[in-house]
Amino acid sequence: MKSRSGIVDLLRFTAIVLMVIFHFSFDLNAFHLVSIDFFKEPFWYGLPRLIVSLFMTSMGASLYFSHGKKIRWSSFNKRLIQLIVCATVISVSTYFIFPQNWIYFGTLHSIATCSILALPFLRWSRWIGILGVLIIIPHLSGFYYYPFWSMAHKSMDYIPPLPWLGFVLIGMSLGHSPFAQWALPQNNFTSFITKVSNHSLIIYLLHQPILWGLVWLISRI
Repeated sequence: MKSRSGIVDLLRFTAIVLMVIFHFSFDLNAFHLVSIDFFKEPFWYGLPRLIVSLFMTSMGASLYFSHGKKIRWSSFNKRLIQLIVCATVISVSTYFIFPQNWIYFGTLHSIATCSILALPFLRWSRWIGILGVLIIIPHLSGFYYYPFWSMAHKSMDYIPPLPWLGFVLIGMSLGHSPFAQWALPQNNFTSFITKVSNHSLIIYLLHQPILWGLVWLISRI
């Protein structure tokens, strides 16, 4: 891709900002500095699902930009290995830190899986987004929940491939759109957006340990 897509960078940047806000709030609640019911309060229940939707949509668009004309296997495999390693690190670390709620199939696990599942659809037309919507509707409406492997304990982050593959397909459809070719104007703020978007994986891995430590310090004051 000769130039970055401003839409993709904005989607990914928004997802990261919202993710940091959510996890900071989660940590404050864990240390009893605030009181939030993340399952019963609509805003806090919907926010993480919005975040995953944005990540999956931006991933689908990026997948199309990088491999739509021809799959560059070396680049794809390198990124896939990175995702698998990072997902494994999250599973192992949460197993020891939160043994009753450790993450066995979270966001990164799902992104890695959906990256593979989406490959056959790369050559489809821009109307692939319709299939994505059709995949999502039954789940969002509560009419049908796709079966997937689960363990006995409740994971802190559980993102099965379906319906989230639907957002990846919507992102791929977005990649077909001329609108996705729009580039951000050049200034300090948009440069910051691009840098954050470009380093989203490392931010994803590091932000929560940093926030957890920060909130722990606040709780000791």
